[in-house]
Amino acid sequence: MSSDHDSLFEAAYAAFDAGDLDEAQRLAKRGVDACRRARAPEAHAAPGLYVLAAVELERLDDDAAWAALANLRAAAPEFPDGLLLEARLRTSRWEFAAAERLLEQVDADEPAALYQRAVLAELQGRDAEAEECYAAAASADAEAFPLPVRISDDEVHALLREVIESLPEPVVATMRNLSVDLLPVPDPRLHADVDPELLGLYAGAPIGEADAMPMALPDRIYIFKRNIERVASDREELLEQLRITLLHELGHHLGLDEDDLAERGLD
Repeated sequence: MSSDHDSLFEAAYAAFDAGDLDEAQRLAKRGVDACRRARAPEAHAAPGLYVLAAVELERLDDDAAWAALANLRAAAPEFPDGLLLEARLRTSRWEFAAAERLLEQVDADEPAALYQRAVLAELQGRDAEAEECYAAAASADAEAFPLPVRISDDEVHALLREVIESLPEPVVATMRNLSVDLLPVPDPRLHADVDPELLGLYAGAPIGEADAMPMALPDRIYIFKRNIERVASDREELLEQLRITLLHELGHHLGLDEDDLAERGLD
């Protein structure tokens, strides 16, 4: 018969999978507290500590995620979900070698590990290896790890032109010194200060600030095609995400901040 904390951890996982982060956090904390009251070995709290770290990562609070992950690693350094979570965090910091070493400690046939290996290979330009790992992950669990949706560069360029041509003329006029560059993934020589899984990036001086930066480089919008392909569930969603990404970065060019963009449905 499962203990109270085991039941709480199962419920926390279920809440997390359902997207209810507050409930997942509440249940995980209750489970960890129950472990401590029962004086169970620290490793027994690993599922709850994992959920607490995963919730913070989902909320995009990397500092809190690292702190929670440190608690998990102290309690159960070989807990597979913890290793996978740390690999994701290492990947977000461009620490690819460290992420790969962590994945070596996880069952090679684990779908989540196969998928993370695919992401790491793709971010480093090893596309054939990435496709092989994506296929293996999808074969093991297609619902959780579907294959990326692929589209040709020509189709992307055509869509981006169509979006730009649909914009009001005053907006188009601001783009005369702005280029839109299509890259597979961020280039570490140019983008080492951003998340390598970023979908798009604006680099330049927003409208209204350009006069204060007379020696600034030409403005650019980067669209990272393979990152967008990875997050789309089908072709329709892929095309919509390309549109949103372009408009999001164009919004930064026009001087909009993240809250402004979210209000316009471009977050």
